[in-house]
Amino acid sequence: MLVDYKRGTTSIILRVKIRDSTVSTGAGKTGLTSSSSGLIISTIANNEATPTVYAQASSNVETITTLGTYAAPTASKCRFKEVDATNHKGIYEIQIADARFAVSNARTLLVSISGVTGMAETDFLIPLRDVDPYDAVRFGLTALPNAAAEASGGLYTRGTGAGQINQPANGMVDTNVVRNAGTAITAASGVQEVKVASIAANAITDAAVSTDMDSYIAKVWVTKQGTTQDEYSVTFYKNGTPIESGITSPLIDYVKKMTDGTILVNDATLTEQSNGDYYYVESTNKLVAGKAYMSRVTATIDGSTRVMKQNVSRDST
Repeated sequence: MLVDYKRGTTSIILRVKIRDSTVSTGAGKTGLTSSSSGLIISTIANNEATPTVYAQASSNVETITTLGTYAAPTASKCRFKEVDATNHKGIYEIQIADARFAVSNARTLLVSISGVTGMAETDFLIPLRDVDPYDAVRFGLTALPNAAAEASGGLYTRGTGAGQINQPANGMVDTNVVRNAGTAITAASGVQEVKVASIAANAITDAAVSTDMDSYIAKVWVTKQGTTQDEYSVTFYKNGTPIESGITSPLIDYVKKMTDGTILVNDATLTEQSNGDYYYVESTNKLVAGKAYMSRVTATIDGSTRVMKQNVSRDST
C-alpha cells in the first residue's frame, strides 16, 4: 500500500489487505475484529526512534461505528474493523489519530499489523509530503494562488479572453489603461488623454528631459560698416540659453538673395570673438538695402551637426 498524503492531513481513513498465514494461496484473512486476541497495530515515522503502539491486550484498539466515516479515536487508541468478509476478503479499515500524520518533518509513516494467530504480518508505508496531491487547484503549494487560472485571484494566461494577457508577438504585450490613480482615463482613436493637475517645482530639468527635445537656434545680425563691408554677428542658443563653449566647425553656409537665389556668402568660416560670440566680415558681396536674404548657419554642437536658418536684410544704404 502506497498512498500519498500531505503532512498534517486530517481524518485519514486507511484500508489494507491482511492475508491468511495458514494457507499458501495468499487468500485474505477474514473475521478479525478490534477484540481479536493479540492484535497489535504499530506506527512509526521515519524520524522517530520509538513507535506508537495500539494493542488489543491494552484495550487500545476500538471498533469503527460506520465504515468510511472518520471518527477520531479515543485518546491513545486507534480504530479497526473488517470491511466486507464476502466481497473484499481480508480488507480492513484503520483509523488513526490525526497527530500521527503530522509528525514534524516526517517524510513517511510506517504502519505494521501483527499478533493474531493465523494472520500474516502486514506492513505498509504512507508517504507524507509538503505538497497536497488531492489539491486540484495548486497542489498544496501556498505560494501559488488558491484559485483557478483566469478566475478572480488566479493566475493570468496568454490569450484574449477574461483573465488573459494578449501577447501578439514575442516581447510585446497589449495594454489597455483605463484608470490612473483611481481616475478614469479617456481615449479617442487609441490615443489616451492624460490630465495633469500640477507639476512640482523643478520636477522637469534639462537632465530629466530627453536630448531629442533639445532646441538649437542661431541668431544672425548684419551690420553695415561704412560702404566697404558687411559684418555678420552670430550667437548660438540651446533651449533659449546662449552657448559659450563646445562649438566646432561654425560656418555661414550661405547667404542667399530670396528673389533670384543669388549666393552672396558661401561656406564662410565664422571666427570666435569670445565666449561663443562669432563674426564674419564680407567686403565683396554685400547686402542690398531693402532686399530679403536667407542665411543658413551650421555648427557641430553636442556631437551633431546643427543646421539653422534666419532671414536677414538691411534697410539703410
